[in-house]
Amino acid sequence: MRKIKVRGLSIEPLANGDKWITDDDEYHDIYINHADRLAYIQNHPVHYESISEYTGLKDVEQFEEPKELYTGDIVSMHQFLFDGNEVENEIIGVLDYDEEVAAVCLTEINNNYIQKYMGYENDEVGFKREKIPVCMFYGLHECSWTYLGNIHEHPHLLEEGVTSEEEMT
Repeated sequence: MRKIKVRGLSIEPLANGDKWITDDDEYHDIYINHADRLAYIQNHPVHYESISEYTGLKDVEQFEEPKELYTGDIVSMHQFLFDGNEVENEIIGVLDYDEEVAAVCLTEINNNYIQKYMGYENDEVGFKREKIPVCMFYGLHECSWTYLGNIHEHPHLLEEGVTSEEEMT
């Protein structure tokens, strides 16, 4: 049985200056009212739409302590493809969970090369809506995940051409 961790963007300022509240204890102090779109983590009101689940992925490159990646995080996946030629590539997308395939997926993918490489039609808008399980990226190449921001605080990162943390601000 896996341990479930969730987080939410606080509506009210926190005493320690953090914006995000995380709950990972075994009793889960979480309240979500879908009808009224209300959510609380550890008795703090959080933005309902910001509730996100830990994916099991971590950014181990940028931070002293590995940063846990959650659904709704915008990430860059640096990959090395080995398809007869060695190709270095970067893909930016959003981590999401797909109930249908029961897997953490990458969506809003900004890279046309990977679209063709994985056998999808040349339909940029349709491909951006696809949810590609992250395990699909591991079998073909080596890859690492880099945290860029999240869809709640940094939606502009999904615009084409924005790829670095300096461009977030």
